[in-house]
Amino acid sequence: MDNIFSKKLFDFSISFYFPVSFCIVFIFSANVFASDLQSAISEFNDAHYSQARSLFEAAAKDEGSKNTALYYLGRIAFENGEFEHAKDYLTQSVALEPNSSDEYYWLGRTYGELAQRANLFKQASYASSVHKYFQLAVDADSKNVTALRGLFTFYILAPSIMGGSLEKAEATLKNIRTLSPVDADIKTLDYLAKKEAYDKQLVQAVLLVKTYPESAEALFSAAHVFRNQKQLEAAIVNFEAASKLPITTQNRFFVETARFHFGETCQWANVRLDDAIASMENYLFLKAGAKISDLSWPRWVLAKLYFQKGEREKYQRMRMQIDSDFVKENKWMKEDIEKFDSNIKG
Repeated sequence: MDNIFSKKLFDFSISFYFPVSFCIVFIFSANVFASDLQSAISEFNDAHYSQARSLFEAAAKDEGSKNTALYYLGRIAFENGEFEHAKDYLTQSVALEPNSSDEYYWLGRTYGELAQRANLFKQASYASSVHKYFQLAVDADSKNVTALRGLFTFYILAPSIMGGSLEKAEATLKNIRTLSPVDADIKTLDYLAKKEAYDKQLVQAVLLVKTYPESAEALFSAAHVFRNQKQLEAAIVNFEAASKLPITTQNRFFVETARFHFGETCQWANVRLDDAIASMENYLFLKAGAKISDLSWPRWVLAKLYFQKGEREKYQRMRMQIDSDFVKENKWMKEDIEKFDSNIKG
């Protein structure tokens, strides 16, 4: 009883000692941070990354919102292609417990991006981290379909010496199917590609289109299979269908990127050039804040569409907006540009 009474007396003394004005300011500040955090998350979900970053940087200064702010700062860096920064932010976030499945998942994703860009010496280390954090994500939430998909993709893509395994991929795919048939059907395309069962992959792509006409990812994934197997008409139809679905937080990437691939595939096939130009112009408008190097390829596709339409002045203007350093680093693009430029001069 004495200990309980002493604690109550101490608590009362503290509340009495601090001026009322301090308490009001403290409560007000906490509410401001909570409000800013929600505003920042809304900006992030709307892909307004610059505005969101400023708000999260402010929120990271408060211990109560620091973990969440670091997580989203990592996500923003990831979306901007700043993978080393993403790793730093997400590593700090994971260091603050408790950790969510999503924190582990996005750190795994980040290591995956770094692995793709690393030399062979570093790839093994990065691959180990990819596996580690995807597994931790699944351990934290066995019903996190996104984390299970990440683990499945690791098993499919990683060499066996780094932990890749077709058998483990099959087992993970079964777990995905119990939770989300659409996700399992989409990832089956990768499984069949790994087995080089391309006829079955084509059948699976047709199944996706018929079964999930409202899924941007299903249509987008099927369209890629059609394009890879030279069925350009089917690819165009399904890229366009994906591009016209209402944008949500979950499908934004697939809807927006489908607009690019619709335009690119039309350019390859030399069909529906007006529609392709409109789609590419819209895609570039949506990506106006991206790095110039990330815009180089879509700008080049649009330039070629202008060329095919006979609009040479528009071709030249768009051609001049392409990052010259990006061109120098990509031999295939340099050769393509030189070919079109020579036709202009001729």
